[in-house]
Amino acid sequence: VATSSDIVPLQVQVTSVSAVITEANYYEWTNSNGTHYYGGNAEGNFGILFSDPPEVDNYYQISVAYYDTVYQEPDSLEFTIDRRMLWVSSDDGAVGQNGNDIMSLLFSDEVFNGLDYKLKVNFTDRNARKGRKYFIELVSLSEASYLYRMSGNEFSRARNDPFAEPVQVYCNIENGYGIFAAYSVDIYEIVLGEGPL
Repeated sequence: VATSSDIVPLQVQVTSVSAVITEANYYEWTNSNGTHYYGGNAEGNFGILFSDPPEVDNYYQISVAYYDTVYQEPDSLEFTIDRRMLWVSSDDGAVGQNGNDIMSLLFSDEVFNGLDYKLKVNFTDRNARKGRKYFIELVSLSEASYLYRMSGNEFSRARNDPFAEPVQVYCNIENGYGIFAAYSVDIYEIVLGEGPL
Protein backbone atom coordinates (compact mmCIF):
# COMPACT_ATOMS: atom_id res chain seq x y z
CA VAL A 1 0.00 0.00 0.00
CA ALA A 2 1.37 3.41 -0.99
CA THR A 3 0.96 6.08 1.69
CA SER A 4 1.93 9.70 2.26
CA SER A 5 0.97 12.73 4.34
CA ASP A 6 1.63 16.46 4.42
CA ILE A 7 0.51 19.58 6.29
CA VAL A 8 -1.02 22.62 4.59
CA PRO A 9 1.17 25.63 5.46
CA LEU A 10 -0.37 28.84 6.76
CA GLN A 11 -1.05 31.50 4.15
CA VAL A 12 1.48 34.36 4.24
CA GLN A 13 0.00 37.58 2.91
CA VAL A 14 1.68 40.17 0.72
CA THR A 15 1.58 43.47 2.62
CA SER A 16 2.38 45.78 -0.28
CA VAL A 17 3.99 45.85 -3.73
CA SER A 18 5.99 48.70 -5.26
CA ALA A 19 6.88 48.79 -8.96
CA VAL A 20 9.72 50.35 -10.94
CA ILE A 21 9.56 50.37 -14.75
CA THR A 22 13.05 50.47 -16.26
CA GLU A 23 11.99 50.26 -19.89
CA ALA A 24 8.63 50.41 -21.67
CA ASN A 25 7.25 51.06 -25.13
CA TYR A 26 3.75 50.66 -26.50
CA TYR A 27 2.57 50.74 -30.08
CA GLU A 28 -0.52 50.22 -32.23
CA TRP A 29 -1.11 49.69 -35.91
CA THR A 30 -3.76 48.74 -38.45
CA ASN A 31 -3.07 46.20 -41.20
CA SER A 32 -4.29 46.38 -44.81
CA ASN A 33 -7.53 44.57 -43.87
CA GLY A 34 -8.33 47.25 -41.31
CA THR A 35 -7.68 45.00 -38.32
CA HIS A 36 -6.40 46.99 -35.36
CA TYR A 37 -3.49 45.63 -33.31
CA TYR A 38 -1.66 46.90 -30.27
CA GLY A 39 1.23 45.64 -28.19
CA GLY A 40 4.29 46.63 -26.27
CA ASN A 41 7.18 45.70 -24.06
CA ALA A 42 7.78 46.44 -20.38
CA GLU A 43 10.65 45.60 -18.06
CA GLY A 44 11.19 46.49 -14.45
CA ASN A 45 10.91 45.10 -10.96
CA PHE A 46 8.43 44.59 -8.18
CA GLY A 47 9.33 45.11 -4.52
CA ILE A 48 7.18 42.53 -2.74
CA LEU A 49 6.80 43.04 1.02
CA PHE A 50 5.53 40.28 3.30
CA SER A 51 5.86 39.23 6.96
CA ASP A 52 7.55 35.89 7.50
CA PRO A 53 6.15 33.91 10.46
CA PRO A 54 8.78 33.53 13.22
CA GLU A 55 10.28 30.35 14.69
CA VAL A 56 9.20 28.08 11.85
CA ASP A 57 10.82 27.12 8.55
CA ASN A 58 8.88 28.63 5.65
CA TYR A 59 9.17 27.91 1.94
CA TYR A 60 7.91 30.12 -0.86
CA GLN A 61 7.30 30.42 -4.56
CA ILE A 62 6.66 33.77 -6.26
CA SER A 63 5.26 34.27 -9.74
CA VAL A 64 3.58 37.09 -11.66
CA ALA A 65 0.62 36.50 -13.99
CA TYR A 66 -1.97 38.37 -16.01
CA TYR A 67 -5.13 37.37 -17.85
CA ASP A 68 -5.44 37.96 -21.58
CA THR A 69 -8.52 37.85 -23.83
CA VAL A 70 -7.74 35.84 -26.97
CA TYR A 71 -10.26 36.01 -29.84
CA GLN A 72 -10.56 32.95 -32.06
CA GLU A 73 -10.66 34.98 -35.29
CA PRO A 74 -10.42 38.69 -36.14
CA ASP A 75 -13.80 40.38 -35.58
CA SER A 76 -15.05 37.20 -33.87
CA LEU A 77 -17.15 37.21 -30.72
CA GLU A 78 -15.65 33.88 -29.62
CA PHE A 79 -12.77 34.20 -27.20
CA THR A 80 -10.92 32.49 -24.37
CA ILE A 81 -9.32 33.97 -21.25
CA ASP A 82 -5.71 32.83 -20.98
CA ARG A 83 -3.59 33.01 -17.84
CA ARG A 84 -0.09 34.13 -18.86
CA MET A 85 3.02 34.06 -16.70
CA LEU A 86 5.75 36.70 -16.86
CA TRP A 87 9.43 35.88 -17.00
CA VAL A 88 10.85 36.65 -13.57
CA SER A 89 14.27 36.59 -11.92
CA SER A 90 15.94 37.95 -8.80
CA ASP A 91 19.43 38.86 -7.66
CA ASP A 92 18.31 38.61 -4.03
CA GLY A 93 20.51 36.38 -1.88
CA ALA A 94 17.42 34.70 -0.41
CA VAL A 95 16.61 33.22 -3.83
CA GLY A 96 20.03 32.24 -5.17
CA GLN A 97 20.65 30.59 -8.51
CA ASN A 98 18.97 27.28 -7.66
CA GLY A 99 15.67 29.02 -7.02
CA ASN A 100 15.53 30.89 -10.33
CA ASP A 101 13.12 29.50 -12.88
CA ILE A 102 11.82 31.30 -15.96
CA MET A 103 8.28 31.61 -14.63
CA SER A 104 8.71 31.48 -10.84
CA LEU A 105 11.16 31.88 -7.95
CA LEU A 106 11.67 29.34 -5.18
CA PHE A 107 13.24 30.28 -1.84
CA SER A 108 13.14 29.65 1.90
CA ASP A 109 13.16 32.06 4.85
CA GLU A 110 16.67 30.98 5.93
CA VAL A 111 18.09 34.54 5.71
CA PHE A 112 15.04 36.44 7.01
CA ASN A 113 13.19 34.12 9.40
CA GLY A 114 10.53 36.02 11.36
CA LEU A 115 11.15 39.39 9.67
CA ASP A 116 9.27 41.74 7.38
CA TYR A 117 11.04 41.14 4.07
CA LYS A 118 10.94 42.99 0.76
CA LEU A 119 11.96 40.79 -2.15
CA LYS A 120 12.97 42.45 -5.42
CA VAL A 121 11.63 40.52 -8.40
CA ASN A 122 12.66 41.51 -11.94
CA PHE A 123 10.08 40.97 -14.66
CA THR A 124 9.72 41.14 -18.45
CA ASP A 125 6.40 41.44 -20.27
CA ARG A 126 6.86 41.05 -24.05
CA ASN A 127 3.16 41.59 -24.69
CA ALA A 128 2.59 44.58 -22.42
CA ARG A 129 -0.46 46.84 -22.31
CA LYS A 130 -0.92 50.14 -20.53
CA GLY A 131 -3.22 49.73 -17.58
CA ARG A 132 -2.68 45.96 -17.35
CA LYS A 133 -3.51 44.30 -14.05
CA TYR A 134 -0.83 41.95 -12.75
CA PHE A 135 -1.34 39.28 -10.09
CA ILE A 136 1.57 38.75 -7.70
CA GLU A 137 1.24 35.20 -6.37
CA LEU A 138 3.02 34.35 -3.10
CA VAL A 139 2.72 30.61 -2.60
CA SER A 140 3.50 29.17 0.85
CA LEU A 141 4.85 25.68 0.25
CA SER A 142 5.16 22.71 2.56
CA GLU A 143 8.70 21.39 2.90
CA ALA A 144 7.82 18.41 0.70
CA SER A 145 6.46 20.66 -2.05
CA TYR A 146 9.57 22.89 -1.86
CA LEU A 147 12.00 19.95 -2.03
CA TYR A 148 10.11 18.41 -4.94
CA ARG A 149 10.11 21.65 -6.95
CA MET A 150 13.75 22.43 -6.19
CA SER A 151 14.90 18.95 -7.18
CA GLY A 152 12.73 19.12 -10.31
CA ASN A 153 14.45 22.37 -11.32
CA GLU A 154 17.86 20.82 -10.69
CA PHE A 155 16.89 17.77 -12.76
CA SER A 156 15.76 19.99 -15.67
CA ARG A 157 19.04 21.90 -15.63
CA ALA A 158 21.15 18.74 -15.44
CA ARG A 159 19.41 16.48 -17.97
CA ASN A 160 21.08 18.00 -21.05
CA ASP A 161 24.48 18.46 -19.39
CA PRO A 162 26.71 15.39 -19.94
CA PHE A 163 29.01 16.54 -17.11
CA ALA A 164 26.30 17.09 -14.49
CA GLU A 165 25.90 14.86 -11.45
CA PRO A 166 22.74 12.70 -11.47
CA VAL A 167 19.77 14.36 -9.75
CA GLN A 168 17.23 12.41 -7.73
CA VAL A 169 13.83 14.11 -7.82
CA TYR A 170 12.36 14.28 -4.32
CA CYS A 171 9.61 11.78 -3.48
CA ASN A 172 7.54 11.43 -0.30
CA ILE A 173 5.40 8.42 -1.21
CA GLU A 174 6.11 5.38 0.93
CA ASN A 175 6.07 2.18 -1.15
CA GLY A 176 5.69 4.20 -4.33
CA TYR A 177 6.89 7.13 -6.41
CA GLY A 178 5.68 10.68 -6.71
CA ILE A 179 4.73 13.59 -4.52
CA PHE A 180 1.85 14.37 -2.18
CA ALA A 181 2.26 17.98 -1.09
CA ALA A 182 0.30 21.01 0.09
CA TYR A 183 0.47 24.77 -0.36
CA SER A 184 -1.53 27.95 0.21
CA VAL A 185 -1.63 31.07 -1.97
CA ASP A 186 -1.99 34.82 -1.45
CA ILE A 187 -2.61 37.00 -4.51
CA TYR A 188 -1.90 40.73 -4.68
CA GLU A 189 -3.22 42.81 -7.60
CA ILE A 190 -1.34 45.76 -9.07
CA VAL A 191 -2.01 47.88 -12.19
CA LEU A 192 0.85 49.42 -14.16
CA GLY A 193 0.71 52.25 -16.66
CA GLU A 194 -2.10 54.43 -17.94
CA GLY A 195 -3.80 55.15 -21.20
CA PRO A 196 -5.77 53.20 -23.81
CA LEU A 197 -3.19 50.53 -24.64
